[in-house]
Amino acid sequence: MFELKLEHTNRAHDIELNVVITHDTAAAAAPKDVLEHMLGRAFLDELVRTIDVVSSIEETSLEASGDRIERVLRYTAPTAGKIPSFLKKYESKAPSHVYWEERGTWDLTTLRYTYAIVAEVPENWQRYYAARGSVAIEGVPGGSAVHATLNYDVNVFGLKRIIERALSPEVTRILELQGEATLRHFR
Repeated sequence: MFELKLEHTNRAHDIELNVVITHDTAAAAAPKDVLEHMLGRAFLDELVRTIDVVSSIEETSLEASGDRIERVLRYTAPTAGKIPSFLKKYESKAPSHVYWEERGTWDLTTLRYTYAIVAEVPENWQRYYAARGSVAIEGVPGGSAVHATLNYDVNVFGLKRIIERALSPEVTRILELQGEATLRHFR
């Protein structure tokens, strides 16, 4: 079972667009088992197989210290054939692949993961886009509930709606697929 919620704010006097996407999944497994699964290579491989915009996920760093795990994942996504139709005029200028890192921390006492997504773009472009999220695993009768949230902000005058139309469906689908991968593993 999952619930998907999409909301955004757009103040007319401001150029910022904030989008919040949430996704809830129930798994028939203990919270620690869900955490172990989400930290495993098999989970990342399943995401690559099911998320058609991602061609690879590489774990570039994993450091455990006390009740925390710091983790960095590097995502690779090809752009060929993936450009939304309303952005096709820019396709010839797109790189062959785009890359981003998910830099996060698991708190093992609360079973909460907080992360930031950092696109591999020139540093002066970083101010136009910010993304952060969280995953919380909690015990419920019959297993676990997994609550995922992703917030992203777009600060590009005149392009925020285009960017929202391009990103929201992809981000929403990625959260859905992460939940579905967890469900499949514990069936």
